[in-house]
Amino acid sequence: MLVNNVPDENVLNSPPQIIIKKENIGLEEYQHQKFQYNLFNSILKHDHYYEELSRIKDRLDKNAPSMQQVIHTDMKRANINKIYERKLNHDLTGPRGLNWQCK
Repeated sequence: MLVNNVPDENVLNSPPQIIIKKENIGLEEYQHQKFQYNLFNSILKHDHYYEELSRIKDRLDKNAPSMQQVIHTDMKRANINKIYERKLNHDLTGPRGLNWQCK
């Protein structure tokens, strides 16, 4: 696999694997066996645990958005907020708006 301290091309291109260790879930040695027993004793807990793991793996596989995409999304959100604010303002103060009905 390693020749002259140079990693093999297959190793570099392979996707990272999630390794679950006791240290990763934040439990001490004596807590781990009890936690593992409780987790895998119930089928629902077992399924939920692996469902969460698959979600985490999916999130790790996705690319982070670029700065341009973030700015574009923020601009879109600001425009949508302006539209909703205008509509709310019209509903409150416009003809036959809520403020008129309160009088």
